[in-house]
Amino acid sequence: MDLKTLAEKVDLEEEEYKEMIDLFLQNTSEHLNQLKWAIRKGDHEEVVKSAHSIKGSAATLGLTVISGIARGVEANARRHDLNGADQAVQAIQYEIERLGELASANSIQR
Repeated sequence: MDLKTLAEKVDLEEEEYKEMIDLFLQNTSEHLNQLKWAIRKGDHEEVVKSAHSIKGSAATLGLTVISGIARGVEANARRHDLNGADQAVQAIQYEIERLGELASANSIQR
């Protein structure tokens, strides 16, 4: 998928979407670090909060895979279940890296 297609999914111009993706990548890095910390500490409430932030931001940008993974982490943490949370974080990181590469490739083409 390319940025133009993703931008069209959320009814934004490609350049506007690119700016939002850049902000998402910056902010999500912080939320992801908080999420990792909360998982290590077993802090279910903070896991819920961090996963919820990632889920919402990703959903707003039409990033359904990231949003879906974060939704699962959030739902499990609400039930005080952190099994699989580390793997979910790795999957989110992978998707964010792919998105970052896509955004970088888009910048180089300009």
